[in-house]
Amino acid sequence: SVVVLFLIFTVQSIKRCHAPHAILLIQKRRYHILAENWRVGAYNSSVTLISTAVVILMNVLGAELPAKYTVFDVTANKLYSLSEETRELVTSLGEDVSLYVVAGEEQADAVLNTTLENYAGLSSHIKLSYVDPAVNPKFFSRYTDENISYNSVIVESGKRSRVIDYSAIYQTEFDYYSYSQTTTGYDGEGQLTSAIAFVTTEDMPKIYTLEGHGELAFDTEFKAAIEKENIECDTINLLNYDTVPADAEMVVIYGPTEDFSEDDTEKLLSYMKNGGNLLIISTYTGKEMPNFARILDFYGVEVTKGLVIEGDSDYYYQDPFYLFPQMLYDSVTESAIDSGSYVFVPYAQGITVSERDDTEVTTLLQASEQSYARNEIESSDSYEKQEGDIEGPFALGVKCLRTLEDFDEEAEENADSKISEAVIYTSEQMFTQNADEIVSGTNLKLFLGTLTSMVSHTGSVSVPAKSYEISYLAMPQNTIVVLALLSVVVIPFTFLIGGFAVWFRRRNW
Repeated sequence: SVVVLFLIFTVQSIKRCHAPHAILLIQKRRYHILAENWRVGAYNSSVTLISTAVVILMNVLGAELPAKYTVFDVTANKLYSLSEETRELVTSLGEDVSLYVVAGEEQADAVLNTTLENYAGLSSHIKLSYVDPAVNPKFFSRYTDENISYNSVIVESGKRSRVIDYSAIYQTEFDYYSYSQTTTGYDGEGQLTSAIAFVTTEDMPKIYTLEGHGELAFDTEFKAAIEKENIECDTINLLNYDTVPADAEMVVIYGPTEDFSEDDTEKLLSYMKNGGNLLIISTYTGKEMPNFARILDFYGVEVTKGLVIEGDSDYYYQDPFYLFPQMLYDSVTESAIDSGSYVFVPYAQGITVSERDDTEVTTLLQASEQSYARNEIESSDSYEKQEGDIEGPFALGVKCLRTLEDFDEEAEENADSKISEAVIYTSEQMFTQNADEIVSGTNLKLFLGTLTSMVSHTGSVSVPAKSYEISYLAMPQNTIVVLALLSVVVIPFTFLIGGFAVWFRRRNW
């Protein structure tokens, strides 16, 4: 608007300068010149006043329009835009949801403020308000016993509430070279959408992760992903329970390094025989674990003793133990496949499956035909296939559906409770932040796809954080070699030969 107003003023200024001179050539008498000057001056002044008034009025009216009509997101990662998942959730709301920002409106975070205004513009059920802690310092104590940061957001409905601390809205990493925090991503939309789904949904599924057998704990990134999926997750030691808790929709066994006791094994088998579901992520230990093998055998699955070595360079990244397996389409792998990237599976064991009439096994991740498994890893000094190696191909991830013996096909309402489902992966490192960064978040998408396919609830809406960093470009080793030859050898030598040909031709002129 300033540019347009400046152009109008420029045109009027030019007219004011040139009109009297043009009249001077036609009319020689002085009063004609004065009269024309007055007329042109009055006209220019009127245009200037009217133009200024119109521009001011347009700006005042434009400031009152919703942000969705006045703000256009041209950022590469759509930082200021809302995803389709968020739009579907918010526009379908049937109850009021209040968003309280713990900050004065003028001091609120600009990026977060834009996101919140976009939410409010999507639905009349979203009520946005600001609560300045300097004016009302105890407002947030109604929702949490802990202190929260300035610019935190409280999401509340008639059912429940959730506090989103400001520290969760931006992802940061500590730079050990500069000893400072670096902001790496923005998760405002992801946190808000998850919170809205949480406070409006009726059911909250619950899963349990086992401990007591040397199991691992999920990284912070994966714990946060479980929470964003609105899945309640608790850790249990079966030693303290007579049975697996009845509210468990799924039990997670993550990288056990010690074998299960007979008692723990029987508790798990009883849970599975009653339709319980498992997510099993095994790890290579080099030990015999017969009770853990019994749990796998319930689904007709056996894990190889050694680690899988990939013989096809199209299926690994830099090292034959760093696998890029083929992803086969299933509801579990759908979002990971749609990302267009690879899934990174380092140091994996192979899976072999026994055919059973009562169990349906679907391969999710598959190594190539040239893969093989080796048990004596410590004494190995070569990637070449050796005597004693187990020939592939191997599955690295499977989904198992076992129909239980007392399953009644006519009792459709009990059908889900009479099928035990298990998803089994054989690399504990694949669900870590370091592995996930190699493939720009594909491993996390596979993890979330696994969770959402095994637990059922209406509050599962997850929007990933928007990264400020450049994504990794991970490629199979064979592709890296081809591109290196093209860029380092073929293209330079092509130019060199072409230049020599031009020089040789011209030297004879």
